[in-house]
Amino acid sequence: MEHSIPLLPVREFPDSGTKWLLASPENVCGLLQILDLELANRLDFSQ
Repeated sequence: MEHSIPLLPVREFPDSGTKWLLASPENVCGLLQILDLELANRLDFSQ
């Protein structure tokens, strides 16, 4: 799974930081693997 996110500065980081980080399927997958591995394994992150 390879997605490219442009490396732009995050403006208003407290408001946009989480949204920017979760824009990447890889980041969402990694977070869910930490929080709930069983759930992460059932989801398709390619879409």
